[in-house]
Amino acid sequence: MKNICFVISSFKKSGPINIVYNIAKFLDKGKFNVYVISLSKTTGNDSNSINDFNLLGVTTHELSNGRLAGLIKNKKEIKLFFKENNIDIIHSHGLRPDALVCRLGIKAKHIATLHNFPFDDYPMKYGIFKGKLMAYYHVMIIKKIVNVVTCSKSLSIIFKERIDFKVDYVQNGVDFSEFSTKCDKLELRKKLQLPLDKKIFIFIGSLIPRKNPLETIRKFTEVKIRDEFCLLVLGDGFLMNACQALKESNILIKGNVSNVISYLFASDYFISLSKSEGLPNTVMEAMAAKLPVMLSDIPSHLEILDINKHAGVSVNQDNFDIKFQELVAGDYGLFSESSYNIILNSLNAQNMTDNYQNVYLNLN
Repeated sequence: MKNICFVISSFKKSGPINIVYNIAKFLDKGKFNVYVISLSKTTGNDSNSINDFNLLGVTTHELSNGRLAGLIKNKKEIKLFFKENNIDIIHSHGLRPDALVCRLGIKAKHIATLHNFPFDDYPMKYGIFKGKLMAYYHVMIIKKIVNVVTCSKSLSIIFKERIDFKVDYVQNGVDFSEFSTKCDKLELRKKLQLPLDKKIFIFIGSLIPRKNPLETIRKFTEVKIRDEFCLLVLGDGFLMNACQALKESNILIKGNVSNVISYLFASDYFISLSKSEGLPNTVMEAMAAKLPVMLSDIPSHLEILDINKHAGVSVNQDNFDIKFQELVAGDYGLFSESSYNIILNSLNAQNMTDNYQNVYLNLN
């Protein structure tokens, strides 16, 4: 029996935390005891997933030190936690966890998962200067770690091509069993106060430049047959006011919601014009809800659509109207079933966890 500990920044719900949760859920409990430790407490209005992990029987622990104090105290506390629980394998997710575990100098085997390409993600999130410094630091850290994987094939190719760093991959996956409940779309729309007579495109994500919400809204307001459709935006971020300023009658901006799955079932299509992704959970969750997808032609999106090209359309700045018409005029049933089959047969949590389990059992 191996004791494995996932190290995360916090239990705030996010794409990487969802991945950790699904691995913990589907790991063979006859082979692994699972622990999760976070470097910061989840506070305020942030959605906390710690109870979800506890319901799985996972041992969880939150460190309470702030970022500055944590540079000194977290190292000591986490090292003690690993020793007391006889941790054999450490799986870190994110810059802070990767850096901290890398500095510990302990005997447990360490694997890190990269969920983004730092030189794309960090400058768009933190600004050019700070973002580039963080990216250089993260790359310096991961080159010291023996076992590193990315969350998609396309991301592993990007690391090789752009910084000559060879790294394997384990594709993300979602738990499609969460989408097995039959829902009446009309009743859901009434309950959620959504239009009953329009086709709904749904956008889900942080309102930040990388997710490209402003361009999504602009493009949607220019669609010639827009009266038949509306765009539903779920998420929050510092671009909220700018998004609100672009809003027209066929744009609905709801902010953060706790019942994302209900909104997916109430929608007809999913849209993401994101500039950069690892292998996005929101796209896969939309597919699990049988939504045809309209995706920007970035590598990670194309990696998904390459599995089944009938699941939706890829789009760039020059062909949005053409691709929009192609999607809405196409065979909805074919799009829908093809979308779901990508999750059912390939990008699901069980497949992802089986692949990680093989990695864990063969770590250097």
